[in-house]
This record gives sequence, structure tokens and C-alpha cells, in this order.
Amino acid sequence: MNLKYANITLLGLVVFLAACGPKKPDEEKQLTRKPNVIFILTDDLGYGEPGCYGQEMFQTPNLDHLAEEGMRFTDFYAGNTVCAPSRASLMTGKHPGHASVRGNFGFKDGQWLMMPLSPQDSTLGEIMQARGYTTAIFGKWHLEGDFNPTHPEDRGFDETVRERFSAEAKAHFTEKYGSQGIVRDQNYPYLLYDGKEELLIEANKNRQGVYMDDIVLARSKQYIRNNAQRPFFLFMSLKIPHAPNTLAEADTTFLSKGWPEVERLHALRIQKMDGQIGEVTALLDSLGLSGNTIVFFTSDNGGHHEDRHDHTFFQSNGIFRGHKRDFYEGGIRVPLIVRWPGKVAAGQVSAHVGAQWDVLPTLVEITGTTTNYSHDGISMLPELLGRPGQLSHDYLYWEFQLNGKSWMEPMPHGGFRQALRFGKWKAVRNGLGTPIELYDLSADPAEQQSLSKEYPELVSRAETWMEQAHEDHPYFPYGGTSHFGGIEYKY
Repeated sequence: MNLKYANITLLGLVVFLAACGPKKPDEEKQLTRKPNVIFILTDDLGYGEPGCYGQEMFQTPNLDHLAEEGMRFTDFYAGNTVCAPSRASLMTGKHPGHASVRGNFGFKDGQWLMMPLSPQDSTLGEIMQARGYTTAIFGKWHLEGDFNPTHPEDRGFDETVRERFSAEAKAHFTEKYGSQGIVRDQNYPYLLYDGKEELLIEANKNRQGVYMDDIVLARSKQYIRNNAQRPFFLFMSLKIPHAPNTLAEADTTFLSKGWPEVERLHALRIQKMDGQIGEVTALLDSLGLSGNTIVFFTSDNGGHHEDRHDHTFFQSNGIFRGHKRDFYEGGIRVPLIVRWPGKVAAGQVSAHVGAQWDVLPTLVEITGTTTNYSHDGISMLPELLGRPGQLSHDYLYWEFQLNGKSWMEPMPHGGFRQALRFGKWKAVRNGLGTPIELYDLSADPAEQQSLSKEYPELVSRAETWMEQAHEDHPYFPYGGTSHFGGIEYKY
């Protein structure tokens, strides 16, 4: 295996990765070619954490400005409530009842393993490539799986820089680098992969030198410059604000607030992310690319409650109940901001109900790609452009399986969860053996009072849809039993 070395400081990283791109492209050509697409996905950012979604304890001026220049969605949902299945739905356009990944781990051959995408899935990268786009993903992929791995460079992405999370990758790191005393740090990684080649960040060898998202930002800016003359699809998959809640940069901001240090760092990291997004949009403006570039910003699930961070401290999920791993609104309702100057009218707020599996058909319609693959989404382009004819879903469906003893034990009814959003109604079931809870989101957006007894016909309809929306998957069973650690779990 070839090995790339990068003895890089933060300043050196930017210079190394972003040097000498093309000059400002001819703006007349920009108006006649397919639009560029930049999709920015954050990791565990809650609905209530951007300022334009109500955050008042810290500021996100660049996100707020992005919303001022485009459209902000109030009723948009993640593909799922944790990382891998959410990204699978986004990447393939399939809701969790059809997706090939429905939990961070599936149950195979008596053990919990990370699941790969199916070979039959068409990814966003493959679809955009087929339409003549150059494609890239920088940051978190999280879909390779522990067997028959799905690597993005094999599934439609020309350029990739990322970590690997599979058991094989972790074992390789432990054997090759752990034996040298090098610690695996998810925020300050020593080992990354540039395509299929190892990329060592020497600035992070046994110290916190260069933050992962700074690497993503620098490589993204380089990619934009290098491809300014041709249509590109850039998937920026940021880590912030996923745990661990660490930030080594010297910054005394918010110290006078007296906040717990973990919460101060949480706010600082989100502000860091906000600044990075500002750098991307400023670069587009300086290159004359903004008018022909559509920028999406969203999160892979609701705000988390991990590594000592309390999701209620900043009201990370707004008024909504729950957090990451829940199917209440706090676990799956996420921000969505779309900027496309000259196409999407500035300052718009949309209550259109959509989900991340709608992104694929939206990009298909924007780019004119043929639809010779299956998906569950509905294009949101009419809504974005302010045109009549926007279709809506009969319902949105989610299912999710928690893995292993540590996540199943606290649950009274096992590790299988489901939810539906249909019109103003929301149905939640925390295990097949539990009653379906029913909420009127128009009157009770915080899901405090179940109305299942008052509306039994709606509960029956929801149960029917839950059964119909599910397709059997060998590693994510609908009900049944599973064994882990000698204990039988029924769900």
C-alpha cells in the first residue's frame, strides 16, 4: 500500500491543500452549464442550535446569512436517528424500511457488525457521475461495513479523504500505529485515507494539532478551486458537534459565562463549524460561482446527549422532545437550509414536510439525470423554486435497531423503534410490544400528550403503514429475537 505523509500545521495544511487554483471562471459559461452542488452534512447538530432556528446563547452568523440568502425549512427530517442509517437513506434515497443500513450495526452470524450498502443501491455519487459531474466526499462516510465493504471511491466518488470506522480499519490502526504508542483521536486523526492510500497527519502524532474538520475544509476549498471550470458535486461531511467534545485551540470565549467546560466547548465547536461554512460561501463568491452553485446544509440526526454534553443546556433540539437515538422530534427533525442565488428566492421559510431521502430525486431533477433506479423520495425542486405542483408524501416512515447489550438493556421493550409522520400527525412505537403513541404536532409539537385513545382509527392506520413500509432485511429483522452476550433479546 502506498503511503502519503503530511507533516502539516494548520496554516501549512491550508497552503498545502489550497494553493494555486484556477482563476475566476468565465461567468457567461457559468450560466449555461449544470449547477454545482455542495452538500454540507453536520454530525449530530440539533434543530435548535443554529441562530436562525432559535439559538440565543451563542451565535452562528454564517448559517444565519445562508438562510437569509436562501430557504430555511421548518419541517425537514433526517434519514434516521443515528449516523450510519441516516447517511444510507441520504445517499441512496431510500427510507429506513427499504434501506440496506437501518442501524449503526446489524445482527449477522451471531454478532453485531457494521453493515455495508447493498451492491444494488445507487449512490448520490454514482448518479452525479453519470450526469458528467466530478464528485468528492471529504469527512465522514460511515457506510463501509465490516464485511464486503462499501468504499466511496468505489461507489461514485472521484476524490475522497476520510477516516475508516470498520472493525478491520480499527484493528489495522491498533496493530500498525497503536503499537507505536499513537492514540486514535477522532477529532485529531493521525491516520486518514486519501482514496485508498493512507494519509498520515504528522501534526496529530501523539498530539492534537490539526482538527479533522479543518482538513475537510482545506481539501474542499482546494477541490472547488480545481474544478471551478466544470460541474462538481462536493459532499462535505463535517464531524462537529459529534462527541468527543474536545477542542485544543486556545480560546477564552464564553469563559465569563460560567458554563460547564463541556458546554463551552460544544458552543465553540459549533461556532468553528459556522466559520468554516462562511469560508466556503466566501470562496464561491470570490470565484464567481455562487450563482451557479446550490448549497445544502443539514444534519444527520438530532442533537446528541453524549460525552457529558446535556442536550437541554442550549436547548439543542429546540422545543422538541428527545435527542439522538429517539424517534421523537428531537431525534430526527433537523435544520435544512438551501442557497441558490437567482433560483431560490432569498429569505424564504418553508413548512414543506420532507426528509433526506428526498435529496436524491431533487438532485436528479436539478441535473436532469435519468431515473433508472428505485428510491422513496419526492423532488423538492418546485418548493425550492416557488413553483406550483410540489408533491407531498402520504407519510414519512422510520425504523431503527439499537445494537448490543449496552444499548438494549436500558430499554424496557428491546431495540426496535418505528415512527411515522403523516400530515400533522406523528406516530411513535418503541418496540413491537408497546402501544403506538399518537401526537398532533400542530397543537403539541413537543409530543407531550399522546392521543392514541382518542383517535384509534389513526393508530390503526399508522400500524398498517408501519407494516407496509417495512421490507424484510436479513440483518435488521422486523420483530423476532436476537442473541448477544448469551442473552436473548426479543423485539
